Amino acid sequence: MTIADPGPSPDLLPDRPAAPAAGARPTAPALAPGAAIEPMMALVGGFPGPAILLDLEEGIQAASEHALWLLADLADAAWWHGLVGWLLAGDPPSPPQHSTTIESPQATMIVEWQAVRIAGRWVVLLGRDVTAERNLRGALADSRQRFRDLVELAADFAWETDAEGRFVYVSPPGALGFPAADLVGTRAEDLLALDGQMVASPFVADRPVAETELWLRRADAGVASVVAWAQPIVDDGDRRVGVRGLCRDVTDDRQRDLALSRARNRERASAHIVHAMTGHREPIDGVKAALDALKNAVGGCGAALKPRERLDGSPDLDLVTATAEQPICAVADRLFADNLDARVRAAAPAPVMVDADGLAVLAVAICYAQSPTGTLAVWRQTGRGPWEEEDIDLVALLADQFGIALTNTALFERLRYQAERDALTGLYNRRAMLALLGTRLHDCSGVASALLYIDLDNFKVVNDVVGHHQGDQVLGALSALLRGVVAPNDLAGRLGGDEFVLWLAGRDGEAATAIAQSLIDGMRDIARTLSGAPDRPLGLSIGIALVAPGRPAAVGDVIARSDAAMYRAKQKGKATGTGGLWMLDDGGATP
Repeated sequence: MTIADPGPSPDLLPDRPAAPAAGARPTAPALAPGAAIEPMMALVGGFPGPAILLDLEEGIQAASEHALWLLADLADAAWWHGLVGWLLAGDPPSPPQHSTTIESPQATMIVEWQAVRIAGRWVVLLGRDVTAERNLRGALADSRQRFRDLVELAADFAWETDAEGRFVYVSPPGALGFPAADLVGTRAEDLLALDGQMVASPFVADRPVAETELWLRRADAGVASVVAWAQPIVDDGDRRVGVRGLCRDVTDDRQRDLALSRARNRERASAHIVHAMTGHREPIDGVKAALDALKNAVGGCGAALKPRERLDGSPDLDLVTATAEQPICAVADRLFADNLDARVRAAAPAPVMVDADGLAVLAVAICYAQSPTGTLAVWRQTGRGPWEEEDIDLVALLADQFGIALTNTALFERLRYQAERDALTGLYNRRAMLALLGTRLHDCSGVASALLYIDLDNFKVVNDVVGHHQGDQVLGALSALLRGVVAPNDLAGRLGGDEFVLWLAGRDGEAATAIAQSLIDGMRDIARTLSGAPDRPLGLSIGIALVAPGRPAAVGDVIARSDAAMYRAKQKGKATGTGGLWMLDDGGATP
């Protein structure tokens, strides 16, 4: 057999048996004759692995038992052609070892060959089955890669420090934006972002550390929240010579947690504040309660709403504050007098934050149906520091809720105004006046008060001679006179036609008669221009009913007394020819 045709033949291996049947145990070949090659044949025959005695001119001369399987079919064996090519490439062959992968129906074998050139053309090929070794090495490499992959998945970077806490290893991707090469040799604790952190540094840990969280510096000058694991490295004397560990950047997780926590806090606070708007008989009281709840939620000392403009026909909701306390009202007046709402309009929808007189003010525009309706402002002492993002978000979130509440309040007040007020004069109508008067009579048991019943003299002449248009002017002028004398706790109403009533809370007879006389004098000025005829000038007849303290009185009784006193004054005026008189019914209040 030649090298070119390396398949075994009987003349080269005369005693070699035919290829064994499947499952049969092969037998060792008979050695070729010749004393010169007998030692080599003995070496091949006794070799514990695959071994081949090869004549470079004649081909295979002998093979060990372990090589018989390999030489069963060499005609198309790629591994054999590769092995021969390696032998012919040089003397000695280079590289000194050659590996072949041999496929068989039973298994795949990896054999590592070494060639021993004897003399001339004789070569002994000694093989070593490295299949298990290669498989183990591959498994070990796979295991190491798997470990690396798991580490990279479980942590952003791995590290090791020496006994002095300096980095001796940082995983190749680096850490926190720093290249690994820039960190090696530096003190690991220089990465700590905050002095006095309440956790022990894992980089110099003397005992295992599991999931400790700390703040580290980033390469971009920011800070990162990091969870660290650490395992000390000790020598034979149990002294720490270094630390190995992992770090995972959880900044994004913490930011998401913070955002979620803030959202939940906003939801709870907004639900509480919106709930505060309900459950009140008067909508404006709900708005004030919600302002007070918002003030407390952001740690403020005051809150206010400034409507941009009032609705037609509604009372003037000029400024709504959390409470009626004078300091809060004064601050609100001062802030809005300083054009705060103009600045809010210019910045909308962004919030406005200003410092004024030692107060940190946060203000936002409020809207209804996507239209601006006013300004919401909260304030606190500047010593509390700047407004937190959570506070800003809460105020902005509730701005539209306050816009809806304020609009609904204004609509409610307008409807109530229309229901309670006389359309021509703006004074309370008969139904509202009687209801309010009953409440005041019930509440004034401790102080003297008075009810004035007022009737216009010669008013019919104005309507008959000049017309109802001028009559309406007269009624408007009289209502202006009444509004000019009422105090905050007084009431003025039109019972119908030319009859009016005026409730004076906490006024005695002397004060009531003085006010009655001032009204009569004021009507004389009006009469000069609005009377229907010169000989029948406008005037007032006023009956005054005093309500003594500690004496309960019914509405009907007090009105009847004042009405009777008014008619006495009217009759006296007609009898004497002097218009504009008042009569007092003290109801026994004076001896």
